[in-house]
Amino acid sequence: RFKNLGNILAEDETQTDVYVLESPVLTTGMYDRILGYIAGKNLAVIDCTMPLPAAEARAGDALRANLDRIKAEAEDAALRGCSTIVLTDTDSGPTRVGLPMILATAGVHAHLVAKGLRSYVSIIVRSAECMDTHYFAVLVGVGATAVNAWLAQESFQDRLERGLTGDLALRDVCINFKTAIEQGLLKIISKMGIAVISSYRGGYNFEAMGLSRSLAAEFFPGMPSRISGIGLAGIEAKTVEIHRRAWEPAAIALPVGGFYKARRSGEAHAFEARLIHTLQAACDSGDYEAYKRWSAGLHRQKASQPRYLLDCCK
Repeated sequence: RFKNLGNILAEDETQTDVYVLESPVLTTGMYDRILGYIAGKNLAVIDCTMPLPAAEARAGDALRANLDRIKAEAEDAALRGCSTIVLTDTDSGPTRVGLPMILATAGVHAHLVAKGLRSYVSIIVRSAECMDTHYFAVLVGVGATAVNAWLAQESFQDRLERGLTGDLALRDVCINFKTAIEQGLLKIISKMGIAVISSYRGGYNFEAMGLSRSLAAEFFPGMPSRISGIGLAGIEAKTVEIHRRAWEPAAIALPVGGFYKARRSGEAHAFEARLIHTLQAACDSGDYEAYKRWSAGLHRQKASQPRYLLDCCK
């Protein structure tokens, strides 16, 4: 539901004149229609990009300054009576770096909560980074009301023009993507016993991994960060590095990487298919040494893990 709901106990038009969607997943067409409905003084669009940091600048200062700017603009919009705030990285380009949208969204949400203004506004996030269910879930979990993965949809158009979608029209591809994300979100929240997306929004129902405790406390209050990790300086360096690679003139396509799914030339996984197959064969035969010989080179850093797994299987 969008807009400031005001006094939810009131029985007047303030509780009936509300824009309602069936899910937080927005196609670009839906986003445009929402903007047409909200247009005017009730809408604030905030740019979530920043110029490339100067070489002599201290690491993290540029990211900090722009996150502070975004939070200040969001607070000002809420105080001016805006019912909807749009956080977008669509202005990213060769000389402008898109900020990590999870960090920007979490910063705005936490800041508005601290100022007592969060319930007065809805937050729509337009993110080029958002490509899969996990990213949608994290954005909603840190406070986004709805999410438009605009670059993912642009990639559908590109595939359509290259004839890679068969007989499917652009609308069909977008609806398939939207449905898949919605089913993924439903699976995520149902595992936690959550019935409605509004109960998941802003609940930080996950842990931070690799983020410093001070950063987690500031941007994700209440979210555990057990092992600590990098702060704004490290995040800014990584963001700028990815930006430079993406806009490198010689780059034809970025590698898929295989971060979520095992790929032949991608990220190495601890429990990949061949390892599990060998483990099962070793369990069937009781021959631990055969498994150990095969896995020794691939998993030297986890020497005790194969023994433990085999014992569990026995």
